[in-house]
Amino acid sequence: MRPLNTEFNGDFEVPTLTEVIDLVKDVEAETGQKIGIYPETKHPTYFAKEGTQLDGTPINTDLSQLLIDTLVENDFTDPDRIFIQSFEIENLLQLQTEIMPAAGVDIPLVQLLGDFTRTEGSFSFPYDVIYNFSSENENANPEVYADFPIEVSADTDYGQLANPEVVNFIGANYAEGLGPWKNSFLLREGLDEPVDGNGDGKAEITSQLTGEVLPLIDWAHDAGLQVHPYTLRNEERFLTLNADGTPQTPEDEFRQLIDLGVDGFFTDFPATGRIVVDQEIELPNLPTSRGFEGMAYSPDLTTLYPLLEGTVTGDPENALRIYEFDVAAGEYTGLVGFYPKDEPNHAIGDFTPINETQFLVIERDGGQGASAEFKKIFKVDISQVDEAGFVAKEELVDLLDIEDPNDLNNDGSTEFDFPFVTIEDVLVLDETTILVANDNNYPFSLGRGPDIDNNEIIQIELAEPLALADEIGLPGDNGGEVIVGTDESESLVGTDSDETLLALGGNDTVAGGLGADKIEGNDGNDLLRGDLNERLSGDQGSDDTISGGAGNDRIGGKAGNDELYGDAGNDRIWGDQGDDLIRGGLGNDKLYGDTGNSSGGLDTFVLAAGEGTDTIVDFEVGIDLIGLADGLTFSDLTLEPQLGNLAVITGDETLALVLGVEALTEVDFTLV
Repeated sequence: MRPLNTEFNGDFEVPTLTEVIDLVKDVEAETGQKIGIYPETKHPTYFAKEGTQLDGTPINTDLSQLLIDTLVENDFTDPDRIFIQSFEIENLLQLQTEIMPAAGVDIPLVQLLGDFTRTEGSFSFPYDVIYNFSSENENANPEVYADFPIEVSADTDYGQLANPEVVNFIGANYAEGLGPWKNSFLLREGLDEPVDGNGDGKAEITSQLTGEVLPLIDWAHDAGLQVHPYTLRNEERFLTLNADGTPQTPEDEFRQLIDLGVDGFFTDFPATGRIVVDQEIELPNLPTSRGFEGMAYSPDLTTLYPLLEGTVTGDPENALRIYEFDVAAGEYTGLVGFYPKDEPNHAIGDFTPINETQFLVIERDGGQGASAEFKKIFKVDISQVDEAGFVAKEELVDLLDIEDPNDLNNDGSTEFDFPFVTIEDVLVLDETTILVANDNNYPFSLGRGPDIDNNEIIQIELAEPLALADEIGLPGDNGGEVIVGTDESESLVGTDSDETLLALGGNDTVAGGLGADKIEGNDGNDLLRGDLNERLSGDQGSDDTISGGAGNDRIGGKAGNDELYGDAGNDRIWGDQGDDLIRGGLGNDKLYGDTGNSSGGLDTFVLAAGEGTDTIVDFEVGIDLIGLADGLTFSDLTLEPQLGNLAVITGDETLALVLGVEALTEVDFTLV
């Protein structure tokens, strides 16, 4: 299970309890921190009454007495720094009533509890009970359990001890804590097929929480007992699925137990536990808020509007706080108001701007498929707040009842629904169109059924137009048509209007018309042209913005004052006619300001640290400029002549090689 452990084989001896206490004292002296220990009496009945040495002589060792003697001898008996635990009952009773009083110490005891069921291979019975109710054992002593509130017999298992009466008896008579096996009270059921929860290709999760929790923690706390469940581990084989079918992470398991009220826990991974505990003991200043889920912004990008996921204690039960945050000042400037959920148990998905005061919110229930009853998008107006502090709210789309007059999904119906448990995204494309997408929680979501859900992205035409701010809408939309490609290699050609042309996957050819276009190549080795689909630069065209995206692209601005970005990949970029801004981006790019048949323009070749080494082919001193981006300044540069060319260097990195140029001065550079 943990093969790396074997690298320590043979390096160490098993330490004695005295050596462990010595280690604790040494570390305390070095750090000034008090450290506790948590010893267990392992199988005490066997060692005291039943076990033999290899030669057949009885072991005859009272582990409880030996433990207390060792603690006293080492002057380590502070009850605030020790728990003593055992799966057996008799030795804990002896410790409490005989051994510790005789030694003059009083250390808290913990009754460990095994499996509450009797499944095959389980550890369901206290061993001392089995021994003491066997007539074959001459040292059997069943009277030790005479005062228990239930009749103890050879058939008594840990499940019968897990009831309020017995727990009260334990707390009143001999222990200060319970140590239950986590699976005994966080009820779960087996899976027909194991599940791969962490994506490593190994399906090792074999159970799923039912959502039912045995109230053992409440019983224990009512009896004055602490609860310390065991053992939390990071390996997938020890984890489970949540009741909703999603994998429970190690951190989630710690948080679940903390939320249920445990007082501590055992783990083989203390770093994981420490992180979660540190997060929990730093109590949130707004309990139950669950942090921010939605994050809208003002159209001018100066203000953020964070929306909480949970209701803050003391607020109305259906209220979610909307805050206002000043980006430039880096500080919160107030509470805008409450978003009013239709039902307190609903969740929100996204929070998206329409204009300065109006926003879209996804609100949904926890159901999916046939059980989904509420999946809606609302328009809210933060300029309208009622006396209770709630912002105005208006239903915009019922995602479980969408008109589909052309049966776009070919299901034979003119109605379409979006019945997913987590609908996470809404974007405004234009005044009458929104985009909505779900998070499919792969592979556990079956909203569409019977197969595992895909991530679906749908466009919805609204019955009434939104009052859209100029800055809101499809990025780069100049008011003209949006042309979107597919994942295949293809050719997209625009018209003379202002357009947005978006290629997707594949090696595409994308050419704008004579309008002011925005062109994005995205993935693939693309050929991107600003004006007309031909090689010559021409003298007709508008100001275009072209982004290559990933891949080794060829980009030509052609006519107009264009902005050309290679992005990732080793690109070749021509500005052609006009005053162009050219930035290669990540990769070793080749940048041309003007082609041989175009007249010279004032071109700016943009450089930044960490983006590779560009080759600037036709830099015209006194006309063109080198732009410095992302905090780079002229004082950061070294200009080094190299065989008739000029290297632009910062630190150990060559940013560019300017061909045919041997010297430049500060006037040839600009900040962008």
